[in-house]
Amino acid sequence: MLSAPTHARMRVHLASLLLLGACATPVWNVELDEEYQGVVSELVAAVKQEMGTKEIPALSIALVDGERVVWAQGFGLADAEEDRAATADTAYRVGSVSKLFTDIALMRCVENGSIDLDAPVSTYLPSFQPVSDFETLITLRQLTNHTSGLLREPPVGNYFETGAPSLEDTVLSLNSTRLIFEPGSRTKYSNAGLAVVGRVLEVLHDRPYPEVMTDLVLRPMGMAESAALERNATVIPRLAKGRMWTYDGRSFDAPTFELGMSPAGSLYASVLDLARFMRGLFGHLPGHQAEVLQPSSLETMLTPVQASDGSQLPFGIGFHVGELDGHRRCGHNGALYGFSTELAYLPEEGLGVVVAASLDGCNTVTRRLADHALRLMLATLADRPLPRLATSRGINPARGKRLAGLYERDGNLARLTWDDDRLLLEMRGKICEVRNVGGRFTVDDRHSFGTQIERLDSESIAIGGTPYTRVDLTMPPPPCPPELVEYVGEYGWDHNVLYIRERAGRLEALIEWFWMEPLTAAGPDRFELPPRSGLYASEEIRFRRDPQGAISAAVLGEVPFERRAVGTMEGETFKIAPLHDQAQLRLMASTAMPPIETGKLAPDLVDITTVIPSTRLDLRYATSNNFMSTVFYREARALLQRPAAEALGRAAKNFAALGYGILIHDAYRPWRVTKMFWDATPLEHKQYVADPSKGSRHNRGCAVDLTLYDLETGRPIRTTSGYDEFSPRAHPLYPGGTGLERWYRDTIRTVMERAGFRTYVWEWWHFDYDGWREYPILNVPLEEVGRGD
Repeated sequence: MLSAPTHARMRVHLASLLLLGACATPVWNVELDEEYQGVVSELVAAVKQEMGTKEIPALSIALVDGERVVWAQGFGLADAEEDRAATADTAYRVGSVSKLFTDIALMRCVENGSIDLDAPVSTYLPSFQPVSDFETLITLRQLTNHTSGLLREPPVGNYFETGAPSLEDTVLSLNSTRLIFEPGSRTKYSNAGLAVVGRVLEVLHDRPYPEVMTDLVLRPMGMAESAALERNATVIPRLAKGRMWTYDGRSFDAPTFELGMSPAGSLYASVLDLARFMRGLFGHLPGHQAEVLQPSSLETMLTPVQASDGSQLPFGIGFHVGELDGHRRCGHNGALYGFSTELAYLPEEGLGVVVAASLDGCNTVTRRLADHALRLMLATLADRPLPRLATSRGINPARGKRLAGLYERDGNLARLTWDDDRLLLEMRGKICEVRNVGGRFTVDDRHSFGTQIERLDSESIAIGGTPYTRVDLTMPPPPCPPELVEYVGEYGWDHNVLYIRERAGRLEALIEWFWMEPLTAAGPDRFELPPRSGLYASEEIRFRRDPQGAISAAVLGEVPFERRAVGTMEGETFKIAPLHDQAQLRLMASTAMPPIETGKLAPDLVDITTVIPSTRLDLRYATSNNFMSTVFYREARALLQRPAAEALGRAAKNFAALGYGILIHDAYRPWRVTKMFWDATPLEHKQYVADPSKGSRHNRGCAVDLTLYDLETGRPIRTTSGYDEFSPRAHPLYPGGTGLERWYRDTIRTVMERAGFRTYVWEWWHFDYDGWREYPILNVPLEEVGRGD
């Protein structure tokens, strides 16, 4: 190890440098001795690569060697609106890393004799009385190592609740819950458990939790003036703006409410703060002085707990305990709305790293960077060549499109989709991007890395070494069982939606945006989650009904998620409240001019029904049955440029082979209609209408809005949303609905893309012909096309 005396004294200074692209030139520099220059150079390159490919707004990183913070740097923009760069002093919401601070405060009380870790919690908190079927009482130690048997979330003050109730009320709400398993028998991660620890500290010291933590941990570690347990004047000017994202392509600002269970995840800190914290953990090293805990106490925290059956569990007191290349690795990660954090250190070597990012659900990225940093530091100390982080690039479109399709093994399905110049793998409800890593197709995105996909032959692939065979599209899944239909839908809040969907005759729950779990029926309106895996292992979802008997809420554990009104009911048409009346809209459109373009092909619009006689028309804008309740076309004609119509004809043949015909809602659209749509649509729905300053593919005669009808019955098929429904259900990657609805949607996409079209990112029914750029924006009324000058 590089001992303290051998280090050149570092100098830290701020530099105002320009931001470049998705990643920024660092704005916080640390001058180092030559031994760490190589580490920093490699890490900077790795950070830029990961921020660029994963579109991470801001990221900060700090390295610790013994008592020294040897490097700390920020990248990107902490707040794009303010053009504020990220630095090593940028504050992040570090989520569950907060648990380490709570547990260290608890251990300080153990050291002074005021708390016994193995005493029942009720010794210190008599009001704590969750319902239990076991004689064993919960101890403080079990709360800290997640073996208490408590639910993941308390009924009050949980991860979803925006009201920020008191810690006292949060913990009291646990008395209405029942233990899932006998305390000490196994692990189940519980935010509720750490809330109880924090409440014990409050009662013991007769002061609010933030004050206790400041006195016991933050001030002794030199963090009282920078870190905080609630949003305050110290934090706000330095706080990064967190961003959320979803499987279906949405991105939005993270919510900012405080948690009622603050001891489990309320800390605001910079990587420099956390580096100081980590430095205080190295008091056990020769020549180092303990800042907060005695070495024996820290070792107790780093000792993995044993279950009642003798097996070793992955937690000590607060710390995750594992290994990295044979070295003991300890730490914790944090995942809180809009933020991802990794704190990791090697206690024997005295090396540590902190990585914090302002993007939800990218803990795979922060962990990879943290582990890479530790490997680089180890290599430097051992005088070995520095390792390189495996980087990725996009997949060749031709190769990606050849792989696209549906694959199956033993009833398990995997779908590869070519989506907007990227290859996506959907498997077990999870959607991951596949990229080229060292010449191999490998899952590499914000929340997954490493699974490899190999093409075995034209009809089979291997996913993680397991063979899958291409499935013929002619076999749709069976309809959703009637008894399950009423449960399918969305529940919860805008900031955290619980999706209940159907697949292969059973329900699944998509929880906290990214975690898909199968549900097993356990009684009337009751479904169990898997017993040993997932965020909510061994818990259940119960459905509530309103007085009329309709499903009104889903209760996950003991947290109610109210049913959301999303989109439209079957057979209804989505409507907006236009920003202007029709007379104003027509006047604005009549006095405006389309963009001027040159070098385009001469238009050759043809009637689709002459190319594909089996086509049926339901041209919504020739009627008032549309999102604006207004007739826009004087004639019901569906026109496309000839090459686009011929490509659609090829798709029609493939649909017919599956037993379906094409039902068209719109095709060529005069520019003035696009202008009226844009001027009428409220800002929150603008993504669903084209910007007239750029023109629409519809204006070029190269876009078609369509669905299918059953050739045998003549009935239109039903997908995840209605036509022109301005809601997330319209998105091509919307994860909800039934298996058959998603199959119809995905089959339409597959056939159309094979025929030379591309799906619009927000609308499953909208397809752009690949050659649209060659044609001009047109503003000719439908009734005048092809009928003289």
